[in-house]
This record gives sequence, structure tokens and C-alpha cells, in this order.
Amino acid sequence: MSGYRPFTVASLSFGLSLMALRVVAPAAGGGVGEATLDPAFASDYVAFDLGVPPVPFPMGGVTFAPGVTDTLLLAGGAAEATGAIYAVGLTRDCAGNLTGFDGTADAIAAAPFVDGGVRVTDAGTLLHT
Repeated sequence: MSGYRPFTVASLSFGLSLMALRVVAPAAGGGVGEATLDPAFASDYVAFDLGVPPVPFPMGGVTFAPGVTDTLLLAGGAAEATGAIYAVGLTRDCAGNLTGFDGTADAIAAAPFVDGGVRVTDAGTLLHT
């Protein structure tokens, strides 16, 4: 993953969990039938199901690091002692829309009981709840 870099890790103690991952991209046909977009945006965007990221269930928060668009950071093993933050590469089509996951996910930080948000600050600190 070309966008991977080490992070400083900080932890907080509250959060929510994420059960599925969908991407909303500019409308170009195809997409996920059960996703509902607000009518004000429906002619401009379409939702695509990227499948399941290659991380342990249950999943928690997801984010991009500032300036890194080819790697997704997400919590795996959420609410478990073995929870961790994973980095997985992304594939894009010629228009730059996300189309899937590239390869396996690498655990980049231990995060026991992570079950909520994941964020990287501009200074490079990885925060999770």
C-alpha cells in the first residue's frame, strides 16, 4: 500500500459500530439497489457495494488518513480484546471511484475493544474509540 505510514496511536472510551461498507460515487450506472439517496442527490450519485473488507468481524469505524486516498483504515475485531486498526488498499476505476479492496489488510495498531470511530489528525495521530 503506497499510502501507508506509521501513526501515533491514542484511544478514547466511547463509540458506535459499523456493520457494512458502502461508497457513494458520482452516478455512472450500476450500483446497489437497496441503497437510498436523497432525491436532491440521486441524479448525481450512485451507491456501490464494495463487499466485505478483509478484517475480523465485527467492524468499527473507518477513515482515510489526511492526503492518503488509496488506503482505508478501519477497526476490526471491534469490542474484542484482540481488536486492531487495519490498513487495506483500495482499487479505483478510471474516474477515481472506489471499486474494491486491494490485497489483504495489515494490522497497524493494537486497539483492544475498539468499537467506534477511527480518525487520523493532521499531525498524524491515530485516534480511536
